[in-house]
Amino acid sequence: MISRAVPPLEACLRPANFWRGWVGLAMVAAGVGAAGLAPLVPPARLSCLPPKGPPGARVVLEGKGLEQTRSVRFGDRPALFRTVSDLRVETHVPEGAASGPIVLTIAGGGRFTSGIDFQVTGGGAAGPVSK
Repeated sequence: MISRAVPPLEACLRPANFWRGWVGLAMVAAGVGAAGLAPLVPPARLSCLPPKGPPGARVVLEGKGLEQTRSVRFGDRPALFRTVSDLRVETHVPEGAASGPIVLTIAGGGRFTSGIDFQVTGGGAAGPVSK
């Protein structure tokens, strides 16, 4: 009888990124291309404060890895934004925005979405006011 040492459990486990990388490489090799990789990585979540407001209201988005922010959208409406740090982006609710998730896109095509639907309320300022 041959006895083999059983490896510790940690040696059998691989981080999710390890498998995602192999699956991604297999998809590229099969000709799926970069567009096929998107479903493998779920969008990261943002917190937004406040969770509702009228057009023109200031909204703070918090997450991790936001330093390379390229765009912020409230539904189909682009919003002006300011990257404060890797953890925070400040924006304003654009005119004509509808209630729904806020989507933030970073360099390289990564996407963050708000964990809840932002509720656009009526009335309020016409837009951000600079002082």
